[in-house]
Amino acid sequence: MRVRSELVALLMLMTVGCGATGLAGDPAAASPPDPRAAAEVTVAAIPAPQSYEVGAGPAWSGATAYSCLQACALLFGGTSADWACSTSATEVNRFAWYSKVGTSESCGPTGTPLPEDYNPGGSYEEAGASAYVYDWCFPGEGSINYCHAPPLVVPPPPAEVDEVGEEADGRDEEAAEERDEEEWESSDDEPDTIRDHDRRSQYRAPPGRDHHRGVRPPAPHARRR
Repeated sequence: MRVRSELVALLMLMTVGCGATGLAGDPAAASPPDPRAAAEVTVAAIPAPQSYEVGAGPAWSGATAYSCLQACALLFGGTSADWACSTSATEVNRFAWYSKVGTSESCGPTGTPLPEDYNPGGSYEEAGASAYVYDWCFPGEGSINYCHAPPLVVPPPPAEVDEVGEEADGRDEEAAEERDEEEWESSDDEPDTIRDHDRRSQYRAPPGRDHHRGVRPPAPHARRR
């Protein structure tokens, strides 16, 4: 019975020790996530495009001609420069479906699309085509134009605190070097006498010469004549 109790206690100690070692030795548990990993990935949030049918526009008689870009701004706000047209919901091809006077050759989904900004101006009958008019592109037959907004690019997260500190230290060192250069340049404006004195003080006087007076001192035991 005693041996069994000792074995149980030994197994419990080994289990606790292995668990502690696993927690300490696991790199994922020991190191926090690196925020710079997110900065290496460019994130672009592309909103879902708006769409409309060409045949949902006003009746053809006396209607104003619209390009696809103008129709996007009219229906969803903004200006023509805020949009990009496409006949696809997943990509921007800069083309759109148009109803042309007397023909459905530019209606979707099998016609020949026109450029997104096509509009000679004036009324529908004067321009000869419009991307938003009820005439030859009937609703429900696939003449759908998609208005894509520009993608919104999400900026990367800010740099870490230690990196910011290193950048600040580097700027401080550069500022200190600039101050030293300014002091060195300003020293050239001193009088020549001061600079000459400082320059001479850096050298020792030659043997036998007095440093201050520049004359030879008398011999310690001069003979009298």
